[in-house]
Amino acid sequence: MGNVLRFDSIHDYNAFNKQSTLHPLVSIAGLSKADPRESHSMGYGFYTIFLDYGSQKTLYLQ
Repeated sequence: MGNVLRFDSIHDYNAFNKQSTLHPLVSIAGLSKADPRESHSMGYGFYTIFLDYGSQKTLYLQ
């Protein structure tokens, strides 16, 4: 397995995605400002919910 990116706080994840952190416990990150992703694993030290609208504009929870 390759490198695992580890995010221990919401601030760390927001900084990685070029987002500001307005609250230390809750955040919504629109990835339009983020750099293009490479395929690698990510680990989170907090709970996450990812929403993806996909090509059919259907909402998916991951």
